[in-house]
Amino acid sequence: MKSIIPNDETVSIRYVRYADDWIVGVWGSKALAAELKRNIQIVLEKLNLTLSVEKTLITNARAERAKFLGVQIKRMASNRGEMKVIRGKKIPSGNLLMTAPMPSLVQKMIDKGFLTIKNNRWKPLAITKFVPLNDSDIVLRFNTIIRGILNYYSFVDNRQSLEKISFVIKECLRKTLCKKHKLNYKKFYSKYGKKISVIRKNSINIKKIWYYAPKLIRQPLKFL
Repeated sequence: MKSIIPNDETVSIRYVRYADDWIVGVWGSKALAAELKRNIQIVLEKLNLTLSVEKTLITNARAERAKFLGVQIKRMASNRGEMKVIRGKKIPSGNLLMTAPMPSLVQKMIDKGFLTIKNNRWKPLAITKFVPLNDSDIVLRFNTIIRGILNYYSFVDNRQSLEKISFVIKECLRKTLCKKHKLNYKKFYSKYGKKISVIRKNSINIKKIWYYAPKLIRQPLKFL
């Protein structure tokens, strides 16, 4: 992260870059943001790189949500009208609201065959390509999927909204195991339990593998 301070002490500019994705935060006018965009385009052209003008948007973070690395970012004004001092100047205080894009995540679940939605009713699906695997490998595959999603969005303010995604993943696991062993709802829970566990055996030991049951509590990180 790098800070750029123009001559105007009421203006603040910060940017964050990750690989070829970046975001610039401007405490200043829209005209300044547009000037920065033009300057960035000029610098990139000197490096034989092209700025996607269509994808590089100027967003009012108080009115809209900016998007960066799959996270939506919005600035929330202070409810109390509080002020804070930056370089001797008073400005309204507020927090950044960072959220997981739930509609996009749900659409990805649909695209990857985990879910269908008809008449506003969600129907998780069995993942047929996992059926040939043994039970413990199936559970571990689903654990990897849900852990990956929840670890990526561990800091978001709407982490509890991911409960719907967690529900879909667990139901897909249940339906996959039911399809593999031709089990109904009752027989499944008699065999695997509500928390879903399987026994993994090898020549050395016997191990119980549990489905990962996440606690969907926000784990905030400090962003400067």
